[in-house]
Amino acid sequence: MHTIRLRRPWTRQFANAAVDRRVDVPDQATSVESPPAGMMIYRRNFNRPSGLDEGQEVQLVVTGWTGLLRLITVNGVAIDAALADPPLRADIAAMLQGSNIIQVDLGPDEGGAVGLTGHVRLEIREASGESTATKVRGLV
Repeated sequence: MHTIRLRRPWTRQFANAAVDRRVDVPDQATSVESPPAGMMIYRRNFNRPSGLDEGQEVQLVVTGWTGLLRLITVNGVAIDAALADPPLRADIAAMLQGSNIIQVDLGPDEGGAVGLTGHVRLEIREASGESTATKVRGLV
């Protein structure tokens, strides 16, 4: 298995805000913030891993967040992650292009704090033969 950590640079934006801010992930600065519009959006660009073979799986792993995970997309395709608890793991190999973008949308829970407080990484491994299908749906 090969691991690629997606630490920086991420952008963080409160929903409906015009300005985004560069942050590192894990984003410990948000552990006490409550977004004014109720949602916080994280984005990160990354390139397709070089040397990727067709028979390999690329797992997106998100180890933790504060608040409620509303949506994760890769290149505009949603990963079925509603009501997921950390860690989240999804096979995104079929979604990858030369240049890619991950978007993570979080909303407040009872505590009000929201943030991408865990690590985000790609894990590349040989296909196991077991079904690792992730439900995906195209965004309109």
